[in-house]
Amino acid sequence: MRDAREETSLIEEAKINPEAFGELYDRHYDTILAYVFRRTMDISVAEDLTSNTFFSALKALPKYTHKAPFSAWLYRIASNEIRMHWRRTGRHSRIEEARRWQMAFGRVEFSTHGATDMEEFQEHLARLHAVRRAVESLPERFRVPLALRYFEGLSHEEIAAVLNKRVGTVKVHVHRGLTRLRKMLRDATETPAQ
Repeated sequence: MRDAREETSLIEEAKINPEAFGELYDRHYDTILAYVFRRTMDISVAEDLTSNTFFSALKALPKYTHKAPFSAWLYRIASNEIRMHWRRTGRHSRIEEARRWQMAFGRVEFSTHGATDMEEFQEHLARLHAVRRAVESLPERFRVPLALRYFEGLSHEEIAAVLNKRVGTVKVHVHRGLTRLRKMLRDATETPAQ
């Protein structure tokens, strides 16, 4: 509770004095960078979009009303930055994407789920990459809630705040997205390699 009050106070101070925004930036930068990276799998793009997110947040800060947590507001801005990026650039080839993805590790923190050697780690990365590709091929109404729920660990209520949707709508989109994702992954493993 103290952290929430402290952050509210910091936000109000940053509305008057933009230099105070630096602390908000420091508190949330790593989380937003990791989210954007997991959505784009390109560290240089993620860094650019994260910078754009915080620049947009600073410009819009006077309009921030505390209806949703500050972190939810940042996720919403970051999601919009990602959406605009994909509209501008389109999708990249899977080979190029995989190369950028492997180069970026070490700059963004990820769990290895107990991998004890390089081979296990590579297998874990390959599975993560396959799931991420499948998630990214879903329609946006499913893709964003799934990414926020399972890659970022947000609750349905937090996702509703990020997306400015009802909690029930978020639950339906997560459920339907998972159903589609399971089918896609099952079909991919059942289809013999050519």
